[in-house]
Amino acid sequence: LKIYFALKRIKDICFIDIPTIEKRKRIEINENFIDQTRKMFLDEKFYSENNENIRLKVLNASKKPRMAIKAVDELRNNYFDIFEWGSYNKYYNYTMIINLTDNVLVSQKVLDVLKCGEILYRFDKKPFEDITVILGGDCNIYDKIDRIK
Repeated sequence: LKIYFALKRIKDICFIDIPTIEKRKRIEINENFIDQTRKMFLDEKFYSENNENIRLKVLNASKKPRMAIKAVDELRNNYFDIFEWGSYNKYYNYTMIINLTDNVLVSQKVLDVLKCGEILYRFDKKPFEDITVILGGDCNIYDKIDRIK
């Protein structure tokens, strides 16, 4: 019941990348991770709107030039700390916002700024970045240079 109320605060569907383990030639869900996920969704810190000290990495996986730097400018205008950006070695049709820590509302803010993508939760005990944004073909951010052309 508590998990239902905690999830009700989230606007959209949550996608969680759950680690698996191999047992007796079968792949099963890691039970320890399920308990960790429950605790995380019930924690008030998970719903904090504070985006200070949140480290973002932005990668361009679309075929559009300069998309990563455009997204970085847009996110920095909204007070996000971007520590790395560049190109991704694979093409994606859709943008992914991969949340590696325990703060859902900050990843929701990133989604609101970019106006595209899906949030994916992949929890790491010691991540270097808090959120990784992989920009796909659905991302459309325009700047002054695009308007000149």
